[in-house]
Amino acid sequence: MYMSIKESVCSGNVPWIVYGILGIILSLGFDWVYKSVKSKLFFCREQFLLVFLLERLVQLRLNNMNILFLGQNFNIGGVGIVTKELANFFCSKCHHVSVFAFNNDHLGVEEMLDEKINVYVGCSNSKFKYSNVKILSEALKIERPDLIINNWGLPWRFILTARLALKRTGLKTKVISVYHNDPKANGKLQKIDTVLKSNCSVFKSFWLRCIRRIVEQVTSMSMRYVYNNSDAYQLLSKSFVVPFEEFTGIKNANKLIVQSNPLTIDKSGFVFSPKTKRKEILYVGRLDPIQKKVSRVIDIWNVLEKKYPDWNLTIVGDGEERKELEDRIEKYQLKNVKLEGRQAPREYYERASILLLTSDFEGFGLVLVEGMSFGVVPVVYNSYTALQDIIVDEYNGLLYSSTNGLFSAEEMALKVESLICDNDKLSNMMNNAIRTSEKFSMDSIYEQWENKIFKLCE
Repeated sequence: MYMSIKESVCSGNVPWIVYGILGIILSLGFDWVYKSVKSKLFFCREQFLLVFLLERLVQLRLNNMNILFLGQNFNIGGVGIVTKELANFFCSKCHHVSVFAFNNDHLGVEEMLDEKINVYVGCSNSKFKYSNVKILSEALKIERPDLIINNWGLPWRFILTARLALKRTGLKTKVISVYHNDPKANGKLQKIDTVLKSNCSVFKSFWLRCIRRIVEQVTSMSMRYVYNNSDAYQLLSKSFVVPFEEFTGIKNANKLIVQSNPLTIDKSGFVFSPKTKRKEILYVGRLDPIQKKVSRVIDIWNVLEKKYPDWNLTIVGDGEERKELEDRIEKYQLKNVKLEGRQAPREYYERASILLLTSDFEGFGLVLVEGMSFGVVPVVYNSYTALQDIIVDEYNGLLYSSTNGLFSAEEMALKVESLICDNDKLSNMMNNAIRTSEKFSMDSIYEQWENKIFKLCE
């Protein structure tokens, strides 16, 4: 078909369908067409222009992929936002994209997806249901994806649903599973560890350690199952490779791919100037007592507020820890603190000077890169290894490492003070933070996806 059209064009017998295709291409954007063909404009005959445009059209079609994102829900969290940004960007690169969520209990991300992206919803994400297999099977028959991106490297039920659905349809779709956390850390284990650190009885401590061992083994088996049933398994940092192999017992895990998350926030129109920055310390994220431990941010501010009354603390986010934060603020009689709830964070990044993160564990720490892109200097509890991919201590941020394994608000407050008291140091780190954030741009991360992951489908 393509050769016959090309021959017709070159012979001067141009079929009307060719002019139709040309019109469609031109309607997509004259600037793009002009830039694409301006190097060939020295050819005077329209036949050569048509041949080039047809070749370009075929090339785009051959490079297109059908991609389906598999997610838990449409919650506006780290995973949901990354899914939204990747889906929209892949769509802008002429890939056909669809999204399957196991339920729609938490709406938000769905409305931010490109209108060309088809969305499918299952019936439950809390446990395995065969009805989800049937619903996903119908979606696969319609979409016929080349690649499924399973955004839940844990637990096992999502990959099992995908594999059973693929078996029902007979498709040979490749599946990549992504784990967005430290392989050795998760909420269940952390909750047990938190109780163990408290003053509990010998019997209770023994019982909890037994439970922890069981949870650890079940989690390890689940992660191993997902790995074995995926064509590739993505981690967010090189530093997670060895912990993954140790935790799962998989030696020489050759299906592992290391790929960072992209910068997901829109920076259009932002022009950095230290003069526009306020004396403001910022926390952005979920208010979660198990992982994020935002109460530590309040403890740090309790050390700083009386010393620096012209500075303020702003907390952006919501969650189950909010009541505890309000109680601490009242207990310490703090005045320069604002709990803003869930908000779009851009305006806060634009004006804040320092960002705090006190989590016990993270996978990547997306808010760090977001804040750094606006010149907000991160001061972070050095509790997870992927930090080394983002922060160089004393260059683009500050890392606090506990000396005895226990978090100290007083010690971390000293790190913050070193920035508050040194404007030159703070200003230099702001500029360095912006430069560092550029390596996590969407264009840069997309190129890595093409080189590492899309090649799975070749």
